[in-house]
Amino acid sequence: MLELTHALGAGACVACGEDPASGGLAEALCARCWQSWPPFLVPLRALPAGLDGGWLAGPYAGPVGAVVRRGKYGPDPALLDALGAWLAQRVGPLDVDLVVPAPSAWTTMWRRGFAPAVLLAEPVATSLGRPLCRALRRLPGRRQAAVGRRQRAGNVHVLARLPIPTGARVLLVDDVLTTGATATACADALREAGAASVHLLVAAAARQSVSSL
Repeated sequence: MLELTHALGAGACVACGEDPASGGLAEALCARCWQSWPPFLVPLRALPAGLDGGWLAGPYAGPVGAVVRRGKYGPDPALLDALGAWLAQRVGPLDVDLVVPAPSAWTTMWRRGFAPAVLLAEPVATSLGRPLCRALRRLPGRRQAAVGRRQRAGNVHVLARLPIPTGARVLLVDDVLTTGATATACADALREAGAASVHLLVAAAARQSVSSL
């Protein structure tokens, strides 16, 4: 597997927290965890409502999820840049017209200083040769991580802030898939704005959310 080289400094592996981080993916993983890193994307078998298809890097409970958590909550945007580059290397040719990142709440983005899905989506759009369109806006509400599974569907409200060309085929990019509430809300907003199809590319997914894990 091609190792992405971005020096983040020495330290413990972000996945196991035990071995030295010297294995791969921006030198954030130890050799043992890097060996368990997925070699390619896999199709999502249980799709959230509103999606026409999707792909996943790995489970949230594994090394991919650990990288996402460190990138978001570290915060370590350089690590999300590296993960986005890995996704871009493996997404392959897709018949899409636009790449759209899932939106973050403005309060969360202001606090972090970046939007995780945008960092993942930018290299993917470049690799596919398609425009990156930050077309979606998330309305104020509680953070998804702060509410239970049953409350998540009613907690997400997404609107299209930019028009989508009628009949456009959209690739939606997000960092985590848990219940699918955010993906469905995004897909609904994109279709209302003119999209003909919406596929999802997600870095990590909770085991209970997709049957392919």
